[in-house]
Amino acid sequence: MQQDPALAAGAAVLWLDQCTAEMAGAVGGKARGLYDLKALDLAVPDGFVVTTTAYRNAVVGAGLDIKLTEILAGTGDPAADRRASGEIASLFADLMLPGEVSAAIRAAWEQLGDGPVAVRSSAIAEDRADASFAGQQETELWVTGAAAVDRSIIRCWASLFTPQAIGYRARVGVAPEDVAIAVVVQRMVSAVAAGVAMTLEPVTGDRSQIYIESALGLGEGVVKGDVETDRFWIDKASGEIGRCELANQSRAHRFDPVTSTVRLVELVPDEGNGPSISDEVARRIGQLGIRIEEAAGRPMDIEWALDVDGEVRLVQGRPETVWSNRPDPARIAEPDWRATRVTNFGSPPNATWSTTNASEAVPGVQCPLGASIFEEHAELAFRETFRVIGALSPAEARYTPNRANRIIGFHFGRCALRVDLLCDWVDRIPGGNGEATAKDIFGYLPHGYVRRRHVAHYPRVLSRMWVPFLKHPRIVARQRAEARRYWSQCLRTLPGLDTDATRRLLAQAIPTTGRTIVDHTTLVFGAVQPAFEQLVKLAKSAGVDPQRLMAGHGGHEETEILVDLWECAHDRMPVADFLGRHGFHGPAEGDLLSVTWREDPTPVMRLIETYRALGEDDSPAAAARRRVADREAAERELITRVPAYKRPAARLALKLAQRYVPMRGLGKGAFVQNFDVIRAAARHLGNLLVADGVLDDRDDVFMLTADEIVSTDTAGFRDAVTQRSAIHQIYVSMDVPAVWVGVPEPVLHEPEIDPDAETIEGVAASPGVVEASVRVALDPSTCEIVPGEILVARDTDPGWASLMFVSGGLIADIGGVMSHTAVVARELGIPCVVSTGHAVRLLRTGDVVRLDGGNGHIHIVRRAAPMPT
Repeated sequence: MQQDPALAAGAAVLWLDQCTAEMAGAVGGKARGLYDLKALDLAVPDGFVVTTTAYRNAVVGAGLDIKLTEILAGTGDPAADRRASGEIASLFADLMLPGEVSAAIRAAWEQLGDGPVAVRSSAIAEDRADASFAGQQETELWVTGAAAVDRSIIRCWASLFTPQAIGYRARVGVAPEDVAIAVVVQRMVSAVAAGVAMTLEPVTGDRSQIYIESALGLGEGVVKGDVETDRFWIDKASGEIGRCELANQSRAHRFDPVTSTVRLVELVPDEGNGPSISDEVARRIGQLGIRIEEAAGRPMDIEWALDVDGEVRLVQGRPETVWSNRPDPARIAEPDWRATRVTNFGSPPNATWSTTNASEAVPGVQCPLGASIFEEHAELAFRETFRVIGALSPAEARYTPNRANRIIGFHFGRCALRVDLLCDWVDRIPGGNGEATAKDIFGYLPHGYVRRRHVAHYPRVLSRMWVPFLKHPRIVARQRAEARRYWSQCLRTLPGLDTDATRRLLAQAIPTTGRTIVDHTTLVFGAVQPAFEQLVKLAKSAGVDPQRLMAGHGGHEETEILVDLWECAHDRMPVADFLGRHGFHGPAEGDLLSVTWREDPTPVMRLIETYRALGEDDSPAAAARRRVADREAAERELITRVPAYKRPAARLALKLAQRYVPMRGLGKGAFVQNFDVIRAAARHLGNLLVADGVLDDRDDVFMLTADEIVSTDTAGFRDAVTQRSAIHQIYVSMDVPAVWVGVPEPVLHEPEIDPDAETIEGVAASPGVVEASVRVALDPSTCEIVPGEILVARDTDPGWASLMFVSGGLIADIGGVMSHTAVVARELGIPCVVSTGHAVRLLRTGDVVRLDGGNGHIHIVRRAAPMPT
């Protein structure tokens, strides 16, 4: 870091209306966004920027640049990051501003006026169009006095080096020598209410709406999420409110004149019962959003404050970075989204389909690449499973191009299993019960199901039904070990591969992954599920809770994740080692478009901090010991309750369950790890194709099919990506029922729920009773759960396990007693109810419920705020 000669030219301070695009490197993203808003002659509080020039010269002048380099050289894991952050904080605490910098700041502050100001960081990497760095550095509100402003600016500089900021900057690729920060100083808005506005719907990406969140007091509560918020949806075409949800606000961030600080305070009774802003103000904010978006030429994320004089003042504007990088279907010729394609199959009229259970392994709306892989290999997986046990003939087990006869289908992007066909195949097995299978896996029966015994298949099945028990544990264990080696090897070599070599790697990885899907499915349905069903049947006949017998076996990969996270939290395992073992996991890991932990470890870092606060009695090892003790007690109870002549069968059932039930996750781990090889190779190929001018964005590659991605003929790629991306976004914006007959009718609007409901019923999945506040979460990567809260989710995959560990209970909208959600809940020993259907909509974070995982009953004890009507 060298002394900046621009300081002599007076570049230590610039006014907001001087922060042109040419000055971006000196003023940062936040200041640039405010300049753009001021250029539209909008109400932006006056202010100035302490530039990166001032920062660099202050650091160099005090000799901190060399010290910073030395300290940061030893970082790389949470413990080292915390130590480095502490040392750097001490350096900045003693820093004095150079005289010329301090004089420039004082002169600007005096010209601004001596009222309170807001001091906010404006990092040079912050709020770019391709990545949001929002919230990574410091904000200080209601700062008064020149000396206090100086200290706030220095604290903003120091915030570059919090443990989180150090780690985040490394992950997004900001080089140490590029680390610098500007600071915005603005007149403080005496906000009656404040909030955020997005010029699209943040959940669906719908660009026809403006979305607004507001709350009484300062906007910190809306950004942090620690106050109740009102929500408005403004229709861009009419400018009118299309929908609103009002909350009873109990707390607000306000300035406390006694302590001269901003505090989160309790509102006086009834103060928060009305709307935080009027409909007229909401419409005004909507019009501002439209104007800002039109000027920017892209969707925007805006922070606003309603001043005491009634003016809506804008305090931040930055590009929206999630949906903006996807095509706007409104700008493309209206696609026929009901047409059959790789992500939408159609269906025979009487077939019963379900996304339950299938959505755990193949979540959400699949991209064409993922769907084309699963179309063949998931179909083969089920057919091969039932061929191996003799329920299907070799001819029936062959992959058929006729989608009308498939057991796996894609409907508006969602993977679904044909339940009536599955039940028919199960009924071909002596002792098989399609009804029980449907209830265990899906939580319900297929439409019009009538159990039929296919006795003609019994002899062949009896001769082959033990094959999965004897053969497939070895096959899957070998695949699991091979997947670990293959993943590590591919990630090491991938960066150096050219286009042709990457295509060859994908051509190898796709069938390798497909084979793990086939053998995993055979093990689960051929051995794990039968072992589970026999034990459940025996336990129920003896009056013993079968869920207690399912837990405490160990060997689940999810529990290994928890143990290693605990080791990281207590500085016994470097985060790099954790990611080297588990980095292929992440939220929605069965979706190629998702981002895994190796790509963004932010959720891991957050969980490590949560785990660090727990005591040893809460460790995964201690919890495992308690579960083992309870399971062993249940096993003794079972043996004593069954008649003597049934005890050998009971002991065999227990032994089979102990051996095979933990294997449910073994093959899944091999599949997910191999699948991540495809993800990594596809993104690498995407980068290469962008460099070659074939694609516009690396993730465009996921809009290709498995055949196309390994092809050298790229002529039609751009048009295919445009149309398929539009269809994909349409599918994301809709929903489908969990169960349907024939072709599903998309749910374009959420069905009504009863806001006065006092109970929710579901399927008992893991025993125990707990009363606690709930945490409703749609994405584990952004969920910050308080230990002991009841986690409420639509469904889960291994990316949720670490959150489940610190929760007091679990509620899931879909799933059966052998779903991933239920299995992991039992292994963790937390009460769980699944198949509630609508708990994520009927409950809100902060509601208190009593959850009974033994009978599937949820009682709503107290609402955090009334439900909107």
